[in-house]
Parts: sequence; C-alpha cells; structure tokens
Amino acid sequence: MVDNLSFACSDRLPPQNIEAEQAILGGILLDPGAIARVRDVLVTNAFYLSIHRDIYAAL
Repeated sequence: MVDNLSFACSDRLPPQNIEAEQAILGGILLDPGAIARVRDVLVTNAFYLSIHRDIYAAL
C-alpha cells in the first residue's frame, strides 16, 4: 500500500515558516557560537527562501 504513494508532486508548496527561518538566522547572528551547534543538523536547503539559504550558507 505504501509502495503506491508518490510524494514527488511538483505542484505543491513544501512546508514553510518564514518567521521560524528569520528566528533561526537572528539567533545565530546574536550568538555566533550557535552555528557550530546547528551546522550538522540544519542543512542549507531546509530554508524555503533563497535569501535565507544564502545568508545561512555565508555564516
């Protein structure tokens, strides 16, 4: 039954929370040591907005 499911629909928006992205980036900017704690868990592509991906990649 699970084999028949397809999650590759390109017409659907992925889950997103712009305010959460802003809070994460703001927290890292306020505490530069935070990047070391999240770098292995939070990947750049987890951000919905490209500007947030760019900022995170630059940190």
